Amino acid sequence: MVLITDGTLVDSCLLRYNIYADQVENKDNGTVYEIAPKSKVKRAEIGSTILTCLKCEENGKITDLYFEVLTFGRISLYKR
Repeated sequence: MVLITDGTLVDSCLLRYNIYADQVENKDNGTVYEIAPKSKVKRAEIGSTILTCLKCEENGKITDLYFEVLTFGRISLYKR
């Protein structure tokens, strides 16, 4: 399940997280597609893992990266 920032919910797709490329991917008819841009992904659920895209500084640049949501609420905890 993928929730896009505009509120669109995509529920019927095969998803995987590519940790090396830091991208959520969709497999359709044997072809793998990246779900892009990252900034449009509000939440991606792959099994029991919940991913969200956040802006952070990496190597001196502000970039969008996926983080695993460990707790969500007034104070949230994320794991890279």
